[in-house]
Amino acid sequence: MVSNLMISSHVIPEDLETRLRQGNDNPLALIERLRSEPWWEDIWDSTQISRSNYWPGWRETCAELQTEVERDKWAMGIRERLKTFTEDPEALDKWLSEKNNNLQPETM
Repeated sequence: MVSNLMISSHVIPEDLETRLRQGNDNPLALIERLRSEPWWEDIWDSTQISRSNYWPGWRETCAELQTEVERDKWAMGIRERLKTFTEDPEALDKWLSEKNNNLQPETM
Protein backbone atom coordinates (compact mmCIF):
# COMPACT_ATOMS: atom_id res chain seq x y z
CA MET A 1 0.00 0.00 0.00
CA VAL A 2 1.35 3.39 -1.00
CA SER A 3 -0.39 6.67 -0.20
CA ASN A 4 -3.70 4.99 0.56
CA LEU A 5 -3.62 3.26 -2.81
CA MET A 6 -3.81 -0.50 -2.85
CA ILE A 7 -4.08 -2.67 -5.92
CA SER A 8 -4.72 -6.36 -5.48
CA SER A 9 -5.08 -9.05 -8.07
CA HIS A 10 -6.81 -12.39 -7.94
CA VAL A 11 -6.96 -15.50 -10.07
CA ILE A 12 -10.70 -16.02 -10.36
CA PRO A 13 -12.21 -19.49 -10.86
CA GLU A 14 -14.50 -20.01 -13.82
CA ASP A 15 -17.71 -20.08 -11.77
CA LEU A 16 -16.92 -16.69 -10.23
CA GLU A 17 -15.93 -15.26 -13.59
CA THR A 18 -19.35 -16.25 -14.93
CA ARG A 19 -21.08 -14.56 -12.00
CA LEU A 20 -18.95 -11.43 -12.42
CA ARG A 21 -19.84 -11.22 -16.11
CA GLN A 22 -23.53 -11.60 -15.33
CA GLY A 23 -23.31 -8.44 -13.23
CA ASN A 24 -25.85 -9.47 -10.61
CA ASP A 25 -23.40 -9.66 -7.69
CA ASN A 26 -21.12 -7.16 -6.00
CA PRO A 27 -17.63 -7.98 -7.36
CA LEU A 28 -16.00 -7.28 -3.99
CA ALA A 29 -18.31 -9.75 -2.29
CA LEU A 30 -17.46 -12.42 -4.87
CA ILE A 31 -13.69 -12.09 -4.53
CA GLU A 32 -13.74 -11.55 -0.77
CA ARG A 33 -12.99 -15.21 -0.07
CA LEU A 34 -10.14 -15.40 -2.59
CA ARG A 35 -6.56 -14.83 -1.58
CA SER A 36 -4.71 -12.07 -3.33
CA GLU A 37 -2.28 -13.20 -6.04
CA PRO A 38 0.43 -10.80 -7.30
CA TRP A 39 0.00 -11.77 -10.96
CA TRP A 40 -0.73 -8.19 -12.04
CA GLU A 41 2.53 -6.98 -10.50
CA ASP A 42 4.51 -9.98 -11.72
CA ILE A 43 3.35 -9.62 -15.32
CA TRP A 44 5.39 -6.38 -15.69
CA ASP A 45 8.56 -7.70 -14.04
CA SER A 46 10.48 -10.02 -16.34
CA THR A 47 12.42 -11.42 -13.37
CA GLN A 48 9.15 -12.66 -11.81
CA ILE A 49 7.58 -14.28 -14.85
CA SER A 50 9.42 -17.59 -14.61
CA ARG A 51 8.89 -17.83 -10.85
CA SER A 52 5.13 -18.34 -11.07
CA ASN A 53 2.57 -20.11 -13.16
CA TYR A 54 -0.75 -18.56 -12.19
CA TRP A 55 -2.75 -20.23 -14.97
CA PRO A 56 -2.12 -22.40 -18.03
CA GLY A 57 -0.54 -20.11 -20.59
CA TRP A 58 0.74 -17.60 -18.00
CA ARG A 59 4.32 -17.55 -19.25
CA GLU A 60 3.27 -17.36 -22.89
CA THR A 61 0.92 -14.45 -22.14
CA CYS A 62 3.72 -12.63 -20.30
CA ALA A 63 6.20 -13.25 -23.11
CA GLU A 64 3.78 -11.76 -25.64
CA LEU A 65 3.15 -8.72 -23.46
CA GLN A 66 6.87 -8.21 -22.83
CA THR A 67 7.53 -8.31 -26.58
CA GLU A 68 4.76 -5.78 -27.27
CA VAL A 69 5.92 -3.41 -24.54
CA GLU A 70 9.53 -3.57 -25.74
CA ARG A 71 8.45 -2.79 -29.32
CA ASP A 72 6.40 0.22 -28.29
CA LYS A 73 8.46 3.30 -27.36
CA TRP A 74 5.54 4.88 -25.52
CA ALA A 75 4.86 1.72 -23.47
CA MET A 76 8.55 1.43 -22.60
CA GLY A 77 8.46 5.01 -21.36
CA ILE A 78 5.48 4.21 -19.14
CA ARG A 79 7.27 1.12 -17.82
CA GLU A 80 10.35 3.18 -16.96
CA ARG A 81 8.20 5.82 -15.27
CA LEU A 82 6.49 3.16 -13.16
CA LYS A 83 9.87 1.66 -12.29
CA THR A 84 10.97 5.01 -10.83
CA PHE A 85 7.93 4.89 -8.53
CA THR A 86 9.04 1.49 -7.25
CA GLU A 87 12.58 2.68 -6.70
CA ASP A 88 11.54 6.04 -5.21
CA PRO A 89 8.24 5.97 -3.26
CA GLU A 90 8.52 9.73 -2.68
CA ALA A 91 8.31 10.23 -6.45
CA LEU A 92 5.03 8.29 -6.42
CA ASP A 93 3.69 10.37 -3.54
CA LYS A 94 4.61 13.54 -5.43
CA TRP A 95 2.98 12.27 -8.62
CA LEU A 96 -0.20 11.29 -6.78
CA SER A 97 -0.44 14.75 -5.22
CA GLU A 98 -0.23 16.51 -8.59
CA LYS A 99 -3.41 17.58 -10.34
CA ASN A 100 -2.29 16.11 -13.65
CA ASN A 101 -1.54 12.44 -12.92
CA ASN A 102 -0.30 11.72 -16.39
CA LEU A 103 1.86 8.66 -16.97
CA GLN A 104 3.04 9.97 -20.32
CA PRO A 105 6.83 9.93 -20.41
CA GLU A 106 8.20 13.46 -20.31
CA THR A 107 9.97 12.93 -23.63
CA MET A 108 6.69 12.25 -25.46
